[in-house]
Amino acid sequence: MIFINAHNIIQGGGVSVLYSFIDFIDKNEYDAVIVVPNNNVNLLLSKKFTKNSKLHFIYLEVRFLKYLNKFYFNFILFKKLKKRYNFTNIYTIGNIALKSNLSQTVFIQNAFYFTSDPRILKKLSLKFRILLSINKALFFKNLRYASKIIVQTNFIKEILINKHKINSSKIFILPNIINLDSFNRNYVKLETSKRSLLFLSNYYEHKNFNILFKLIPLLAKENTPVEIIITLSETEIHRSGLLNILKMYSGFIRNIGTVSPQDLNDLYNEIDAIFLPSLVESFSTNYVEAIFFKKSIITSDMEFAHEICQDSAFYFNPFDEFSILKAINDFLYDNELVKSKIENYINIELKYNYNEPNKLFKNIINE
Repeated sequence: MIFINAHNIIQGGGVSVLYSFIDFIDKNEYDAVIVVPNNNVNLLLSKKFTKNSKLHFIYLEVRFLKYLNKFYFNFILFKKLKKRYNFTNIYTIGNIALKSNLSQTVFIQNAFYFTSDPRILKKLSLKFRILLSINKALFFKNLRYASKIIVQTNFIKEILINKHKINSSKIFILPNIINLDSFNRNYVKLETSKRSLLFLSNYYEHKNFNILFKLIPLLAKENTPVEIIITLSETEIHRSGLLNILKMYSGFIRNIGTVSPQDLNDLYNEIDAIFLPSLVESFSTNYVEAIFFKKSIITSDMEFAHEICQDSAFYFNPFDEFSILKAINDFLYDNELVKSKIENYINIELKYNYNEPNKLFKNIINE
């Protein structure tokens, strides 16, 4: 029996990896205990698999995501589960490695553990920086319990090898690959007076929503014919402080609320480009989705973006609203450049094949 430690996975790329992995073990009829928080995303995810009696889901209250309760899970509850189910292999997704002598594969999801850029750290709240410092220290300390490590980009793999002296044979690369077959491009976009730039994200500090406080007034001042589309819940809007910006600059920014996976197809068909000013990413499926839909990519001039998008994106300095404005204007007014970048998508799209995760999962489980 295998144990999947995903008690920290609520949304985002971790859900994509978790779903792909559960789908693999379900189809290959492995016995598994799967620990997830009992939020709506995971409850919906697990419904697909509950008919299989070999999969045992354990739902933890979201309170276990609180810092002290994570210690309770890692050091107390885990031992109880180990004794009860007697599993032989551990797969930790988006969490710190568990202290155990069992074979353990760690799927790394947090790119913050690999950044020391003072410009990025300065943007984070003091509370976030303190917790990050503690988590980061514990993460690298416990990485010694990992038999195999799964990362999402070669950039992070190189850091583990060169800075942390981890043997390259232990490290495998698995992007957050999506099933592009679930999308279709057979849609004619309705003409509008402005170009729509989709900022598809929940509210996280590393997504750099704060740059909108400078960028949106600048777009309005220059009368730039674009509208930034954000996808935040009402709670996130209040947390972000963007409510006044939304009211004052209607026409340059609009919130459409959270987007369900089944609505992504229509949404991507409606917009003209994606806008991603992130400071840190382990991997973003937004890039792959935009490439599939032949939508332009306007994003941060950072290593994680270049690894996926190569020369096919419009890059900007995520700390500088004027740099962002220039990238947007290049997208708006240089049609030949737009065309050439999109023509390069074919090479990138072929790289992110949905069947690749199954090959890797088979290797790591059977080794």
